[in-house]
Order: sequence, then C-alpha cells, then structure tokens
Amino acid sequence: MAAFPRRMARRWTGGSFAGSTAVSLVVWAALVATAIVFVVKVPSLGRLGLCSLAVVLMLVQGVGVARYVKRAITQPAEYMVSKQGLFEVSDKSNVIVFIVDTVDTQEFDTVLADYPDTLDSFTGFTYFRKTVGSMIPTAYGVPFLMTGQMLNAGDDYASYVDGRWEKGSFISDVANDANYSVSLYADCLYTGKSLYGDMTDNIHPAADKGVDVWATIGILSKVSLYRNAPWAVKPAFLYYTDDMNQAVLGIGSGETSDYDTPYVIDDGAYYGELKSRGLSVSDEQDKAGALKVIHLNGSHVPFVYDENMDVPEGGSTMEQQTRGVFRIVEQYLDDLNHPISPVCLVKPAGARGEYQVSEAPVSHADFQPTVLKAMGDEADAASFGDGTSYFDVSDSAQRLRYFVMERYDGVHETTMDQYVVDGDALDFSNWSYTGVSWGQGDH
Repeated sequence: MAAFPRRMARRWTGGSFAGSTAVSLVVWAALVATAIVFVVKVPSLGRLGLCSLAVVLMLVQGVGVARYVKRAITQPAEYMVSKQGLFEVSDKSNVIVFIVDTVDTQEFDTVLADYPDTLDSFTGFTYFRKTVGSMIPTAYGVPFLMTGQMLNAGDDYASYVDGRWEKGSFISDVANDANYSVSLYADCLYTGKSLYGDMTDNIHPAADKGVDVWATIGILSKVSLYRNAPWAVKPAFLYYTDDMNQAVLGIGSGETSDYDTPYVIDDGAYYGELKSRGLSVSDEQDKAGALKVIHLNGSHVPFVYDENMDVPEGGSTMEQQTRGVFRIVEQYLDDLNHPISPVCLVKPAGARGEYQVSEAPVSHADFQPTVLKAMGDEADAASFGDGTSYFDVSDSAQRLRYFVMERYDGVHETTMDQYVVDGDALDFSNWSYTGVSWGQGDH
C-alpha cells in the first residue's frame, strides 16, 4: 500500500494519491460486501464475528492512545519554547530573523515577475538570488542556522545529530560576546531547548505546564483515524503537527500569559495577533540589543492562505501564499519605529532606497557571520565557521558551497547526500553529488 501523505495538513492536497484512494475504496468495498454476505447467510456467527472484531479494534486503538497519553502526562517536555517577547523589540539595537520556510528562489522570482510590488516595502534590503541553503528538510536546516554545525565528509551521522547543539557556539556568541538578548521562536530545536534555555528569554522549563488529557485523547484519536481510515475519508481527519501540540498543551483554553503559551507555527494566527497587538518596546537594561528568530510556515504545502493571509474557499496557490507570508514580514517592519538591522532578505542598519538584487555566491554558512557582524561582534564574525558576511562577498567571487539533502523513498528517510555547488546556484548543472552519503539508520 502506498504511504499516506507525509505532511500533516488541514487541507487535502493529495491529487497524486488518486490511485491509492481508488485501490483503498475497492478493498474496503470488498471487505464490507463480504461482511454483509456473511451476516446475511450466517446471522448469528456474522454478528458475533463483527462485534468481536469491533471490540478487538477498539482495544488495540485504545491501548495505543492510552500509551501516548500516559507518556505525555508522565514525561512532559523539560523545556518549552514560549511566546514571551514575541511582540516586543529592544529599545536599543535589534536583529530580527524571519525563517520563512520553503521559499524557493526560482519560484520566488516567478512571484516577483508576476507581482513586482511584492517587495516594495522592503526598502534598504538586498535580495541574494544566488544563495545556497545548508541542509534539508527543516529538521536539519533550523538546527544549522542556530548552531552553524554542518554534516561534513568524515562525520559520523549519529555523533553529528547528538552533538551539533553542544558544539555550536553561535547562540553563545550572540548572548555572551555580543551581549544581545536572544529569543528563538521555532520548532526543531530539540535538545537545544535545554542547552539554550539559560541564554534565551523565551525558552524555560515547562514542568508546571499541565497536559489537557481529553484534548490529547481527541487529537490522538484523530491521528489514528487518519492512519487507518479509507483513503476517501482521510481528508476529514487531516491535521498539522502543531494541532497536536496545541491539543496536548490545551492552547485555547484561556491562557493569557505569553510566558505560559507555547509558540506554535501558525502563520495566520501570528499575523492576526501581530495586527491586533502590534510591537512594543522593551527595556533591555544591561543588554546591547536583541536577537529575535521567528520561524514561519512560509510557502510550505498545503497552500492555505492567499496574498492577504485570508483562507479562500477552494484553497490557494504557491504564489498567493508566498505573497501572503511576505505581507506578515511587511506588517512587522511597518510596526518598527526605531533603528533596526534585520536579516530576512538582508538589510544592514541604516540602508535606504529600493531593495537591491545581489548575484553574490553566498550560502547559509554566511548567515551566522552576517548576524554577528550586524551586532558589532567583528571578532566572532571573522572566525565563525567557513562563512563571511553576505555583504563581503562580491558577485564575481569563486566559492564552493555545500548542501546536504535527505533522500526519501515515499515511506522512510533513507540517506543524507552531500552536493557541492560550483557557480550559479540557480543552474542545476553547477550542482554535483560529491559521493558522500550518510545512512539515517546509523542513528
């Protein structure tokens, strides 16, 4: 049987799963027809058999749900990424990082060609078109941005995954050397939450955060139905991973404190709250400024939002949702009324005028040095990893850039493969497989 859609979503986007849906309908129809014939021909045994089967299925599913509920209650997350400070900026210097997920450069160029006004509000920014990412999927990309630790040839995969947070000095450099407060609003932080808790303003122990048992049972029942229901009715049980987070933690049950409320990736909810609350200025006291990292779902499927961050009937498109998520960033910038040095597209402090386009061969390895240099921490910027500030790379520079991607066979993640990019990153003929791979089963 084919794997059901890997991405948990609110809208059914499985047109490519029509074959699996048809096969599932045939199998289920055959099973139901067989059961009906059996009940009609041998009523007593048929009813007994169907009742017994129902009881067994209920017990199996019940045990599974109960096991996860017990785990949620007895093993709560040690640290929680809260919303504390999400709508605040420093009264001194600010470096704001929006991680806008899954915005592909070539697709974004299409958006700009069709809607040239998309970046009209991004005055002073530079759009680096020839950039190369670091690792894919997000579960690797976000940890890289927070640590600067890349999976390199000769590395043991398990040791890399287990040790990247401890080895990464980026957050420590920001908090201690640059003397900036740090707030990280992202998922995929894993063990980094406990390691960075003391260095961040919004990550703190969650031991006192209770579990909503009934909401947890409800969402896990939905998960079970999604996994086991006929394909034709699966859309009724689709969900986001964040739906599970919200249910388990009882979000929406009356929390009023950002300190007590976990940050979950919900672009529509974030935009609505940003518009209603705006941004306030906080006193950083003995800090030189603030680093805020805000992870958005961005252009990730399913395409739910339009260019105004509304949810249209019948769904949306990649272009509409991409324009919508940049409206969120635009709203944030509009609410800033004092000097900033943001990193999204990239804007150095004090830059003015229409946004510029750079053809410099940069990569995510240059992200941390760019942020540190924006904070005035020249020493750490110069020595951090193999990168340099985006603005120190000329368009004609010759640089090899590395990218690690996950292979997926439709059911399981299989390997992580390393590519090297030599030249224009938008020309895939400049990408070549290095021959270096890591088996994920090694972890």
